[in-house]
Amino acid sequence: MSEERFREGQAELAQQVAGLKLAARRLASGVLAGLHRSVHRGGSAEFAEYAEYAPGDDPRTIDWKTVARSDRWFVKRYEETTNRRSFLLLDGSASMGFSRGGRPTKLEVGKVLLGGLATMLLRQGDAAGASVLRDGDDALPIPPRARRSHLEAVLGRLVRAEPRGVTDLAGALDDVSPRIARRSLVVLASDLVDDPESFGAALRRLRARDQDVVVLHVLDEDELRFPFVGTLRFRDPETGAVVTSDARVVAEGYQRELKRFLAAAERAVVGAGAEYLRLSNSDDLVSVVLRFLSRRQSLGRRLAAAG
Repeated sequence: MSEERFREGQAELAQQVAGLKLAARRLASGVLAGLHRSVHRGGSAEFAEYAEYAPGDDPRTIDWKTVARSDRWFVKRYEETTNRRSFLLLDGSASMGFSRGGRPTKLEVGKVLLGGLATMLLRQGDAAGASVLRDGDDALPIPPRARRSHLEAVLGRLVRAEPRGVTDLAGALDDVSPRIARRSLVVLASDLVDDPESFGAALRRLRARDQDVVVLHVLDEDELRFPFVGTLRFRDPETGAVVTSDARVVAEGYQRELKRFLAAAERAVVGAGAEYLRLSNSDDLVSVVLRFLSRRQSLGRRLAAAG
């Protein structure tokens, strides 16, 4: 490659990273504004529940007001909210490149979602890293770091992802798993086009390493609605196989198979002890992230405080 061509490539990459950074910051700003409206600021730990006092409990956690009212000894249990590592995984298979009607591709949605999460996590002092899951991809993952300047490296890894090839999602998860420190937050953005039993087993292996796993199931709006009419040619983006048929003939069968696929995907994720969140490329991404954080009040409080 000539030096001029190399410089052009670097300039184009820098422009793409800048574009993703802008989109990620807009998403982060919208989410933080929503958090400030709905989440009360908290301390370094979030109250979880009361429990009866037992020998060995820290006396500082005794709730003396409850003792005075009931003459029974209770302590307050707290959820720890210390800084943690987060690993953001993006499915880079060819099917993630699908979109219609001017909507962003599933891959582009995944980039912005994960980029926005990285922006918020690094802003509050957490360590964030990233990897693209794809067969034969020999690029090393970006390890988690807590410096704000690390955002450039994370976004650079995400922005270079292009949809291509068939990805063995389970195998890709197993490949990256040893690089993820125990007790990390792992967020996967994927359309889950793979065998549910296989990727469900891979998620269970991740969970066995004490990972907190969240799966963002990203779909195209037309994949969910099937608005097609007339004679159509369907091409599998990963295998290249082509099928020609009338939309009316396949519509009923497609919707039936779609329901089975969605149910099987959710069952595989939830059955592995991971969290499942489905979205489409027509959804408002700020609302999507707020839904994600509403189930994780500890993280939401910390993000609001840091923002």
